[in-house]
This record gives sequence, C-alpha cells and structure tokens, in this order.
Amino acid sequence: IKGLPFSFEYLTSAAYQSLPVNYHNINGSNVFVTTQAPARFQVNSTSALTLYGSTDTDNWASGTIEFSFSGVLEIV
Repeated sequence: IKGLPFSFEYLTSAAYQSLPVNYHNINGSNVFVTTQAPARFQVNSTSALTLYGSTDTDNWASGTIEFSFSGVLEIV
C-alpha cells in the first residue's frame, strides 16, 4: 500500500510495525488467513506497507482486490 497522506515511523523508535490481516480477496479469490497461514502488513519504509504471508508473491491481475486489517501504527 503506497500513496497515503502521511509517513510511517519505523526502525529506531518503532522497529518494524505490523498489522495482522484478517482476510483478503485478490484476483477474485478469497484468502482466509489462519494460524497456519498468517498474513500481515509491515512497515518497511516511511511511505509504504508491505504484505507478508502465503500470498505475498501473488500479483493482482484483474477483478477485485480487498483487504481486511486493523490496528494502530505510529506516524510521523
């Protein structure tokens, strides 16, 4: 996820912040996140969240893309 109107704090004061993903839909297929296949969005820079998990190498080609996640991140 890029292009948000604020910057994330990372490393020194916040380490690698992350938000757990509950489910997501990519290319029209539902992906249900379980304890065996967890997923998360992680702050690796001040300007983007990176998806990690069982589908982090999937590319969005067509159809819907939807994510459900919640949490608190420190911003600059």
